Amino acid sequence: MRTITIPTQTVSEAIQSYDHFVGFKVNIVVGVGQEVDGQFAYTIPQQFQSYVIQNQAAVTDAQGNVLRAAITDYNDLMNQYPDGNFGTEDLWPYIDRIRNRS
Repeated sequence: MRTITIPTQTVSEAIQSYDHFVGFKVNIVVGVGQEVDGQFAYTIPQQFQSYVIQNQAAVTDAQGNVLRAAITDYNDLMNQYPDGNFGTEDLWPYIDRIRNRS
C-alpha cells in the first residue's frame, strides 16, 4: 500500500494482485481504498486499474513486426530482480513509469 497525491486529492492505493508470466510479462491490478483496523480495504464500487510490464520483444503486430512498446520493459524488472523474486512494493516504480509516459 502507498499514499500518493493527485492534483487536489490524496488517495491510498494498493496492488490488489499481480501475475508473473516468467520471461514474458507481469500483469498488475491496482485499486484505491483506505486502511481499516490495520488492513487495507478497497473502496467499493471502483474501477481497478490494470498495468502490464512486458518484454518488448514479445510485442508484435499481425505481420510479426516488433512494435515500440507502450509499456515498461520487462527486461528492466528482470535486471533488477534476476531471480524473479520481487514483491508488490517493488512494482511501484514501474507503475509510475507507465503512468508518466506521454
